[in-house]
This record gives sequence, structure tokens and C-alpha cells, in this order.
Amino acid sequence: MKTKNIGFLAIAAVMANLLAAPMGYSQTERFSATLAGANEVPPINSAGTAAFDMTIRDTITFSLTFSGLSSPLTVSHLHFAPSKVAGGVMIFLCGGGNHDSALAAVRNDLSYANMHTTMFTGGEIRGNVERGSGH
Repeated sequence: MKTKNIGFLAIAAVMANLLAAPMGYSQTERFSATLAGANEVPPINSAGTAAFDMTIRDTITFSLTFSGLSSPLTVSHLHFAPSKVAGGVMIFLCGGGNHDSALAAVRNDLSYANMHTTMFTGGEIRGNVERGSGH
């Protein structure tokens, strides 16, 4: 189907260029998210929590610390989507594979971090990625 091929190619292009920070952003940029079950769509009752921090300069670095998940972590990634909306995967943080479009989504508050477990395969905890630290 053409739309699937175009979508796949667009995602592949995004992933291929993720680590190439745009030239127009020469200053250091920081983004963060606090992940909780209440942020999932629909909300999940979970004791799990996490903190995501990302810095963009010449390279992209991130940290993801978590505790209290109900079962073993299977995958974690960033998604394209605003608050309270489920969206497609754009960047794998752990457990999987990786642009100018992805960075634009992060910079425009259109992404969230999500952690999936064996008990909650659709996502156990989630948090919107926002500019600055401590979100």
C-alpha cells in the first residue's frame, strides 16, 4: 500500500538523521519529562515512575531513570504526539532502533516518553517531553 511505504520511508529518514543536530540550533537545548501511569492513554494505576532528561548540542545525550515498574521493562521510546493523545514511535531509548523532524516534534512539545513492560505492553508510564529540566 503506498501510504504505508511513504510512512515507512518518512520514519526511516527521521531515524537516519536523528543524531545530526540542525545547524540553526547552536546553543545547548534541554528537555525533560516525568513519567507516571496517570499520563498513559488511557491512564494506568502504576507505582512506576521515571525521569527523562535530554540535552542537544553537537550530539544528543539522554538519561532515563526509573523505579517501581510492575514487571520487567521491555522497551522505552519517544512518540510523536501532544499531551493526552497516543502517537507513533519516533526514537527508541532502550530495547530497539533512532532527525530533523523528530527534533522538531520535541522542540514543539509534540512528543512524550513511554515505558512498556511485560504487564502493560501498550505502555505502563508516560510523560510529555518539554523544554527545560525537571518536568
